[in-house]
Amino acid sequence: MSDGRRVRLFPFHLSFEGLEKAILCRDNEDYDLAVKYLALAAHRAGIIIVTYVVVSNHLHCVVLSRDMDSVLSFPGDYKKRYAMWLRRKYSESKVLQSCNVDVQYLDSDRYLRNAVAYDIRNALDNGAKNIANYKWSSFRAYFCSGKASVETVSTATLSFREREITMHCAGRSVFNEWLLNGNGEIEPVSFCDWEYVEAAFAHDQAFFLRTIGAVNTSEMQEALVLSHRLKQTDMELYKTANEKARAWYNQNISELSLGQKAKMIPYIIHSNRTTVPQLARCFGLSREYISRLLHIPEKKPAGE
Repeated sequence: MSDGRRVRLFPFHLSFEGLEKAILCRDNEDYDLAVKYLALAAHRAGIIIVTYVVVSNHLHCVVLSRDMDSVLSFPGDYKKRYAMWLRRKYSESKVLQSCNVDVQYLDSDRYLRNAVAYDIRNALDNGAKNIANYKWSSFRAYFCSGKASVETVSTATLSFREREITMHCAGRSVFNEWLLNGNGEIEPVSFCDWEYVEAAFAHDQAFFLRTIGAVNTSEMQEALVLSHRLKQTDMELYKTANEKARAWYNQNISELSLGQKAKMIPYIIHSNRTTVPQLARCFGLSREYISRLLHIPEKKPAGE
């Protein structure tokens, strides 16, 4: 640990899923605060962030913790901090009440590696063309010898007021010596355990990149997020989705435009246990369209 103590830690994956129409992050300031509050909440809970990704309406992270209790206290603190930010900035309350938090213990090396790869690939859900250039994940923390690629300033050198303004956090609970870049954004190398990730991939960057490229995102979503949720019948899912369509657009699913359906589908698949064929039936769209929308590669026929 940072204070020199040796403790046994266990890896867990957390998914903050199922946010409502009020989007989690709408501009760079929101994304920046979402990442900083992850670091703050983890620090307060005594757990270590291994990897993370923040996208517009959900986020994922792999953490190290001594026990499940510490892991379960972490998302509550995070949601409280970020809900206060949304209330101050947008005058919106109760935005995160419907945010499901799924916690899974990563009980094998392969499971851990695939969870790390799955999280980083989620940048593509936010329209990123290149994972390496996506600012709001921990990708750039790895295989860089523990050094940020840009000029930084340590939070330890800031005055109390500067810390408060930069981190949007009152009190003296901060701060480890985290690094901020020229835009005041926290650099992941300063709070993520990059050494743990590199060791998990045998200190082989090519192995790391291959795993990110090859991970089966549908399989990992099932394992990390959906496995403990009950599968709904078509009628049940249609009713759930139709209720959301009425709440969001005051229309039934059959009355929605293609653009409105495209905004709803990522939310529905992130908050319910469902499949592309079932979504196609529910929304009256082709399986190919939904697969492209969700960045799910099409399955090739056997023998190809």
